Amino acid sequence: MVLSACLAAGSPVESPPSMVLVSLDTLRPDRLGAYGSTDGLSPNLDHFAREAIVFDHCYSQANETLFSHASMLTGRYASELDRITYRFKLPESIPTLPQVLGLYGYETAASVAGGHLHPHFGLNRGFDTYVIPREWGSLFHTVPRAMSWLDELSGQSPFFLFLHTYDNHHRYLKPSPYGFLRADPNYTGAGQQAVLSLMGTISIFDGYYFGNKEIGELVDFRTLRLRDERSRATIRAAGENPVYKAKKLLQPDIDFIRDVYDGSVAYVDAFFGLFMAAMEQRGLLDNTVIVVMSDHGESLGEHGLFNHRYSLRNEDTQTVLMIRLPGGKGGGRHVGSLTGLIDIMPTLLDFAGANPPADLRGHSLVPALRGQELPERNAIFTEGSFRMVSARNQDAFLVFSGISAGSPFIGDMIESADLLGPAFLASPGADLTTMEDLRSAMLEWRSRTTPPPSPNEEADPALIKALRQRGYWGLE
Repeated sequence: MVLSACLAAGSPVESPPSMVLVSLDTLRPDRLGAYGSTDGLSPNLDHFAREAIVFDHCYSQANETLFSHASMLTGRYASELDRITYRFKLPESIPTLPQVLGLYGYETAASVAGGHLHPHFGLNRGFDTYVIPREWGSLFHTVPRAMSWLDELSGQSPFFLFLHTYDNHHRYLKPSPYGFLRADPNYTGAGQQAVLSLMGTISIFDGYYFGNKEIGELVDFRTLRLRDERSRATIRAAGENPVYKAKKLLQPDIDFIRDVYDGSVAYVDAFFGLFMAAMEQRGLLDNTVIVVMSDHGESLGEHGLFNHRYSLRNEDTQTVLMIRLPGGKGGGRHVGSLTGLIDIMPTLLDFAGANPPADLRGHSLVPALRGQELPERNAIFTEGSFRMVSARNQDAFLVFSGISAGSPFIGDMIESADLLGPAFLASPGADLTTMEDLRSAMLEWRSRTTPPPSPNEEADPALIKALRQRGYWGLE
């Protein structure tokens, strides 16, 4: 019933394009030439950018894979869908992007790398085909299955393909020659140990490498804010305690880990180039809209972290967003407007001529693709898994922490907390007027969001085991 209402006020456009959505998990935009890098890591993605419209200021609506993709595929914030825990599950009552496209005649498929895109979480809803060629896999695994699906299509209907990879996710180390393409293979030290360990880089806190220990084993994140001096002092004390056998990272250690991450960027770029070549060989580039994005960023030593779960700073939330129109029409332009991944669903529905479901939180970027100005935004918002929310404009960000994004009390706490106290973190140089403006924007945003419609469900034990092996689970 919810989905049938989408058809009431609209009708499909003639010959709507096919569409591909490529999610390069954990890819930082500053590693691409299209976003200003001069390191030459991404020739294929940079070529794509010259045929695409590049959005320079796009931010994710969550700092973890599950919640970011859930938001992107529904056009709503994760806290409106379910509690932000690893018992998260997409409610049946919320329409998804592939579900709506299916009503308009699209054939839909996803080839994803598992992990937090496992069907248990409900992100497969609406896809005719949803495959996981390999858990925590690469484009090396997901592209061939996607191409096989494309080859089996009748060609009578437009298609929507969702392609996903964990190539830039921890662990960063990739097969030769990419693993040490930028890093010194003869280096030995704490950075090497972190890179070789399955959970190594996510066990770095405040500049200390704690082996395979997680933050929950060091501090109680339910009572401490990871960024405040009390919790940092706790972490430093643990780092200096010989019981934990922690190692303080020096600059060569940090540089080595960053270099290994850069190798993963070159790796994903190579396989993205093969994907585009496969699309060209099939004659699909002239009638397909291709969206390339990353679901969040990654701290690479900033503030003592190699992760994305513990921060809503720019390095963890700024994302890649590039949209190639059929035939590369209008490519090479950059859009400076403030945008979010939450805009992807309304944009693709606009291309399809589909009437969007009610209460989508983003807006279509199609006007920008046509060279028009987008409506001005006063802020874009992000929810964090560790009891954080943020608001940011073009110049500054403000993070509030200490209570879950979905709590009914969060508005009262944001309004009453001292802007200069430990509950708030502002970007460097932000003055009190800017902070107050961002707090007001945050309060107005929370007043418009709705509570989730369904309770959490317990996950499958095998899934819990797979997530724990990668350092997840235990977030309540």
